[in-house]
Amino acid sequence: MDVYDDRVEIVNPGGLPQGLDQRDFGKLSVRRNLIIADLFHRMGKVERIGSGIGRMQDILRASRLKPPQFEITNFFRVIFYRNPEYSLKRLPDEKTEKAGKTRVKTVEKIRQILKDNPTTTIPEISRMTGLTIKGVEWNIKELKKRKLIKRIGPDKGGHWEILG
Repeated sequence: MDVYDDRVEIVNPGGLPQGLDQRDFGKLSVRRNLIIADLFHRMGKVERIGSGIGRMQDILRASRLKPPQFEITNFFRVIFYRNPEYSLKRLPDEKTEKAGKTRVKTVEKIRQILKDNPTTTIPEISRMTGLTIKGVEWNIKELKKRKLIKRIGPDKGGHWEILG
């Protein structure tokens, strides 16, 4: 799946299932895997087999969006066009500006923690900042990428060096 400013593209290998002609696409359903299809149907994860393409087109039409574009070769590609109002390329608003300022404060707090105690561990930083372990790891990765910190030695027994 690829997300662009103006569209979302989903690509799958395999093309149409055997027995389904391109003219019947969206009108008829051919199951690729009978066992999985039956299982999903019994679990209530499928409303009506073969109704998805039509329902999707109806929803897009009701939302006044361009119809999806289907490309069927040895791969199956569908392109959904985004509403320009929800474009990914927007000027920063108050919310994104505030998030940016919070991120800067978090980065500076992590740098200060590492400056005060270069042997501080990620779980300790997590407790001090209130970030999750993953959040701390992400911020440290960003700091390393921007060459603002550097790890000296191994994970256990090493220490952090503040750069820049």
